[in-house]
Amino acid sequence: MCELLAGDVGVDVMHAMRPQFALQIDIGQIAADLVKEFNKTPALKTWGWMCIIDGTPQMMPPTSFLWLFSYAVL
Repeated sequence: MCELLAGDVGVDVMHAMRPQFALQIDIGQIAADLVKEFNKTPALKTWGWMCIIDGTPQMMPPTSFLWLFSYAVL
């Protein structure tokens, strides 16, 4: 907990602790890059929590996640 408060943690914790948002689609056209970024969030959040639960801090997501990010569009 002290490491978390001090900021001495990896990107995994940052993604795990990110707030969750809902995409509001009734406001008109949403830029494709924003939708793509929004779709990445659940995968990164899950990865972050898996790292925390396993007790294996990681600085960056594994390369196996990269294909998710290149094809995640709504």
